[in-house]
Parts: sequence; structure tokens; C-alpha cells
Amino acid sequence: MISNISFGSTYKVSAAGKDSIQQRQGYSDFVEFCDKNQFQYSEDINTRLNKPDYNLTCTTQATLVVPDRFDKMIDTFLVSNGIQFKRYVTNSLMQPRTINHRTQPAPKNMHTAYVNVRKLEQMLEQQDSNFEHCKSDYNKYYRDELDFMLKSGDDIPASSLYITSMTGTNDALDYIEHFGKENLNQDSISFCLSQKTNAPDHCMYFAMKDAGMAAVPVYVDDNTYRLGLAMDLFEDTVY
Repeated sequence: MISNISFGSTYKVSAAGKDSIQQRQGYSDFVEFCDKNQFQYSEDINTRLNKPDYNLTCTTQATLVVPDRFDKMIDTFLVSNGIQFKRYVTNSLMQPRTINHRTQPAPKNMHTAYVNVRKLEQMLEQQDSNFEHCKSDYNKYYRDELDFMLKSGDDIPASSLYITSMTGTNDALDYIEHFGKENLNQDSISFCLSQKTNAPDHCMYFAMKDAGMAAVPVYVDDNTYRLGLAMDLFEDTVY
């Protein structure tokens, strides 16, 4: 699969209470610079209670993702103002191996599985799912937000995938064992992507697919994992 990723850079500038006045001012100048030039950026605030003195430490980080035509302009601003920053080549952040390593661990009582995109979408042609609805949401509302999340270099959630059967998991497994997954009745299996966080994580499957991942990490429960294995939808090892 050929990725449609464009080249560019991801910049990160942070400031904490313990930092020098110059660095804290530099952070403010960077945010003002982004606003002035109408650059899309995100700000994350992390507050931590330190032991043994139990003082609070607050760190703020701004992340900016831009096409490469702006690199020189931003580098010049940061260097000339003595602002400490980290710069990443966006394309390196968007490689399947890198995205996979940045995917957050599965929530409690869930597992991370790697679903084969080609095999899954062949199965979806005959079975019930909410994939078209989620794909429509992704294209209409969330494509840019998820693209930014992938390019930010931060850890990211995977989509949660649920596979259920009208006849129950055990009966479906028995049917597949005796008659094969290719002989499943139409719409007897249901595939559902579910949103679990405040982010549009139910659409992350499509963002990862667009990034060129042939095997996409998803969170699954026990029954989904068993059914997915029986239908040969999951890869053993990837990237």
C-alpha cells in the first residue's frame, strides 16, 4: 500500500516552572508566533506531584506540525530567539513501525491484535458492520485531527474492534471449524468500531490505514480475539 503522507516537520517546545525565565518566555513567544502565522498546533499541560516535598510541577508543551516549506522560517525564528526545541521529520513519525511503537497498550481486559486490512475488508463485504458509518465520520469530521495526532509523535490510542455473532461466540467458532469462514451466512457476524476516549479513536483504524499500515493495531476483547483468529484476520507478528 502506498502512503499519501507529505513531507514536513514536527516541532515541540516546552516550558516548566523550574525552567529559566528565558525558556518560559521563549515558549510564550513560540505560541504567539504560531497564532500570528495561523499555524495549527496543540498544547498539552502535565501536572505532577513530586515526592518527598509534594510540590506540584507543571509542564506545558506545544506541538506544531507543518509542511517542509515552512521549516526554514520556523527554524530561523526559534534559533534567533534562543528557544530550545525538538524537531522531527514528520515522515519518520509516520512509518508503520514507528506508529506501531507509539500505540498505547490495550486497556484493562482488552488485548492488542493486528488486523489484516485486506482480509478484514473482504469479510466486511458479506457481513454487518458500522465501518461505513465510521469511515464517513472520519472523512467528514476527523481526518485532520487524526492526521495531526499521528504526526505529533505522541502516543496514540488504537481503535477498539468488537466482533460478535448472532448465534454466540462458541456456536460461530464451531461453525467456522466445520464449514470454514468462507461459508458463513451473510450478516451472521457483526464488526463494530467503538469510541473509548474523548478523541475520535473509533476512526483511528482509517487514519492508520491511510498511513500505509497493512496490519492495523486494534484493541479486542477475548471473544473478538477468538473469532478473529478463527477467521484468520489477525497477524502473528508485524513490523
